[in-house]
Amino acid sequence: MPTFWPCLVLPFDVSGTGYSVDPSTLQPMFQGLAEPDAEGHWLFGSDNPTMADMISGHLMTPRLSQVLTAGGSGYTVAPTLTRVGSGQSVPQTLTASISGGAVNGYTETDPGSADATAAGTVSVVGGGTGAVFSPGIAPAPTHGAGTLTLADATTNRINGYQTPFEIKRDQTVCLAVKRKALANTTMIVGWWPAGVTRAPLWMVQVTAANYVAFSRSASGNFSGDGQAVAPPAGAVGDWLFLAVTHDAAGARRIDWGNGPTYNQAGVLGLSDPNHRVGIGSNVPAYAGGGEFAELMVFPAAKTASQVAAIYARSKERLLARGITLL
Repeated sequence: MPTFWPCLVLPFDVSGTGYSVDPSTLQPMFQGLAEPDAEGHWLFGSDNPTMADMISGHLMTPRLSQVLTAGGSGYTVAPTLTRVGSGQSVPQTLTASISGGAVNGYTETDPGSADATAAGTVSVVGGGTGAVFSPGIAPAPTHGAGTLTLADATTNRINGYQTPFEIKRDQTVCLAVKRKALANTTMIVGWWPAGVTRAPLWMVQVTAANYVAFSRSASGNFSGDGQAVAPPAGAVGDWLFLAVTHDAAGARRIDWGNGPTYNQAGVLGLSDPNHRVGIGSNVPAYAGGGEFAELMVFPAAKTASQVAAIYARSKERLLARGITLL
């Protein structure tokens, strides 16, 4: 028999351009489930369609367009988006997100097959100035029974969702993600700045050969050629627990639940307050879809033993939702 959890749904106002409830006034609805020392903790699924975290109601927002030409300024609520130009095969509903007064991404609920290469742009109307997008849309994610599925990206279509939390040293990020076949299609964790096309400060990709971790150095380049961080032995479709930790000195540690640990000294040397923790990708070559069940962001570097304890609790939480971590 399925287990049902309380969910948080924020209604839009009558204009459809903003939430009718101020997210800052929200109170926790999942007391006892969330990691108490996390900044943000998300359980994904159809019972949480707004992707609100269990601690303070923080929302994840789309970051889908690598070819965003201008983010605009002065927006206090998400503006109306209108798709213009040729190649629109069906009417679309576009939903914007904002960060720091700028439009930083959008989703499309019903994309047509022609939209990936359509010649038109997306114009932004009302509430601010200067935001125009080049084509670069992606279909909205799918919320399942305890899962969030990001659709596969194609040319000019990029998936990805970001949290409100900055990337920094002295931080641990944990998530539950479904194992995929090896191919150059997926970045399972990474973050990116709003409104520009700079690369993430760190990421874990799935390549044709392995899972690979990168962290950006002070020079602005990824350190070395990446570190192979193979998950524990298993099969495509397994649910994996992954933790990525950067300590105060920038050293990186990758921990797999019920699996190996990988260390790399002094690799994160670049900081940027515009980057946010997220899932998915802003790089088309690594923007294949992915399936996620849980995401946690901790404001301090966790030890390996602390991560093991988080994994054990995550395994128990997700089992109650019908998901078995490897």
